[in-house]
Amino acid sequence: MTFVLQILGAVALMLWGLRMVRNGVMAAYGPSIKSLARDSEKKRLAPFFSGLIAAVALQSSTATAMIAASFASKKTIGTLTAFVIILGADLGTAVAAIIASQKIAALSPTLIAVGVFGYLNSEATKPRGIFRAIGGVGFVLLALTLIKSTTLDLASSDGASTIIAAVLGLPFMAVVAGVVLTYLAHSSLAVVLLTVSSLAGGLIDVDAAVYLVVGANIGSGLLPFIANLQARREARLAVTANLALRCLGAGGLYYAWKLIPIFPEIALVPLPLQLHLILNIVVALIGMATAPLVLRLVSPLVANDQDGDNRIQTRFLDNQVIKEPTKALALAKREALAMAEIAQEMVERSRAVLEGAPSETDKEVSTLEDGLDRLFDSIKLYVARVLQQPLSEEQTRQAMDVLSFTANMEHVGDIVDGNLMSLAARKRALNTQFSEVGNSEISTLFDSILENFGLAVNTFLTEDRDLARQLFNSKTDIRELQQKFMASHMERLGSGASETVRTSSLHIDLIRDLKRINSHLTAVAYSVLRASGEVPKTKWKKAPAGTVRQNEVETGRVVS
Repeated sequence: MTFVLQILGAVALMLWGLRMVRNGVMAAYGPSIKSLARDSEKKRLAPFFSGLIAAVALQSSTATAMIAASFASKKTIGTLTAFVIILGADLGTAVAAIIASQKIAALSPTLIAVGVFGYLNSEATKPRGIFRAIGGVGFVLLALTLIKSTTLDLASSDGASTIIAAVLGLPFMAVVAGVVLTYLAHSSLAVVLLTVSSLAGGLIDVDAAVYLVVGANIGSGLLPFIANLQARREARLAVTANLALRCLGAGGLYYAWKLIPIFPEIALVPLPLQLHLILNIVVALIGMATAPLVLRLVSPLVANDQDGDNRIQTRFLDNQVIKEPTKALALAKREALAMAEIAQEMVERSRAVLEGAPSETDKEVSTLEDGLDRLFDSIKLYVARVLQQPLSEEQTRQAMDVLSFTANMEHVGDIVDGNLMSLAARKRALNTQFSEVGNSEISTLFDSILENFGLAVNTFLTEDRDLARQLFNSKTDIRELQQKFMASHMERLGSGASETVRTSSLHIDLIRDLKRINSHLTAVAYSVLRASGEVPKTKWKKAPAGTVRQNEVETGRVVS
């Protein structure tokens, strides 16, 4: 029993370390990683290496696959691009596993110390993310050392080794164990590393290790497949194609090992990792060469989207609990999060349209806006009924926060549908493009605002004061970006750059509307800060008669 607890504790430490790496890298470089996927559209090698790099950085092919699938679902990238990104991500985790398996465990105390103390003494988001990732690597290395030490002790126990040999002695059972462990851990990397450590400790033999790796590879394709069962067809098609190809590759390794259980071993790289790498290289090469064919073959297996969008129907509001305000407000909050998801998708789709996505996306954005309005009306009426009940002061505040949040999400939808989509239509009608610099500036603004979208949702969900303060401060960052980009635009305009002259009105209006969207997002921070006793400092700016004061726009109380 002691051995089991030690193994579970070490595995838990490794999973936590991998999570720290993933969260830290996303906090520090999240927009850049997502840009890797989006900017590689209409290419083949670029998305593949984008997926590979992202998976190595995040230590997770599943997380990278989810990013690619979400972009495909929102038509920010095509299904083919998403599929190629996922192929690169799978190879990326094989590379990450080899790196993590090297005998550098002595570094773990140093990395943990640097990561933890650096994180505690940093306040900016990017440094904190970097230090968190460094500490996570240290915890992973420490966990691998503990696993190897424990498995050495466990291997010396006749009873334990006999049971494990009986369970994993059958190839099929070992493969199933690899799939199940990968699903439970939500990380094929963790299972592969655990397998290598168990082999080094003598707990399992080479055959069992290889079959566990086969199962881990199937599991790595299964995770994003299950996670996207309710997603749009574009996302489901990409992850289904990946799962099918991965199963074929894993099946090939399974039978190859049964027929030829002897492979040359490279020094410093354990045999299971070599086979894991070879499998992913072969699958990647086949997938890259036959991607359109694979997608066509898999397409009949993937059902079409149902008419309409289930997300634009209320799913959580329950009139039977109106007289239980705590439950009712929790349900209203869940519905508000569904609104936020739709509003964020509208922003992402408007970006795709501005970058040249097919015109049918315009209608999809309009459909989402209609659904957003209906959700807002339903939530508003539901909360109004809750407010008729006897409420505590805290419950009243929560109800008003839900109304404020949903109103801001509805305003974001209005700006996207009424302004950004109109700008996209004008751009299409003029058959023009922003200058390279101008396009980069707009892309940076979109990245920052989408990052703030996630921050706004997390702030609303957790009511965390630190998140609220970070969201509130981001308003200044966006304002500085706007001023910087406007000055840059005017400089290009003054120099007579032809692309700038043709798109000047579009460029200025777009920057203005993106800043308005960010104002509605940062408004979420106000109620949280006030509830915690902080009064956000705002600057009232004098404005000509008939105009809206800057503070009103920034707090989301006025829509101009």
